Amino acid sequence: LMARLVTEAGVTDRARTAFADLTGGFGIDFMYMSRQFGRATYVERDERLCRLASHNFSVMGMANAGVVCTDGAAFLKQTPPLTAIFLDPARRDSHGAKTVAIADCTPDAAALRPLLTAKATVVMVKLSPMLDWRKAVADMAPWVSQVHIVSVNSECKELLLVMEHRSNQPTAGAGQESIKVVCHGEHVDAQGRCTGTMDYIHAWAVRQS
Repeated sequence: LMARLVTEAGVTDRARTAFADLTGGFGIDFMYMSRQFGRATYVERDERLCRLASHNFSVMGMANAGVVCTDGAAFLKQTPPLTAIFLDPARRDSHGAKTVAIADCTPDAAALRPLLTAKATVVMVKLSPMLDWRKAVADMAPWVSQVHIVSVNSECKELLLVMEHRSNQPTAGAGQESIKVVCHGEHVDAQGRCTGTMDYIHAWAVRQS
């Protein structure tokens, strides 16, 4: 999906592209997405996870990958422009309880949205599947261009919002803006085997104020 978004944004020279995952964690998302870019940076504030990621990237032969052990928001403020940014904010509060609202996650993607879109051509944010996508779009307005809803057997598993640099300066008074909403429905049989994926694409007129 990230590769497709970058292509749709008009990026053609992959060798000169730069990507950052601001919430590296165990590095699973990073390892898959980083393959599409000339340079990729894993950002994580937990030193233990940084050491683990550095070891794994070396074993995997990921020569384009770098590790920066710092807070994602701090990295965002000082990094030069990037082709793409990914973040999956932590959905736990300081007491370990689950959180759902964007503002209650770490980092607060809504608070960072002007800087995110100023720093990258394409931004992808993974959010709680418990969120109503319309509310999520409203919270992240006015930069959202696409919503991707990933489900298994009609149960939402992932909610992904895409923001793009070209949306940084929305037309004044535009009111309703078209947002592409893609529902990825994966069908699984009784034995837990994937039997196919169906995508349904809708264009919704959504007010981003």
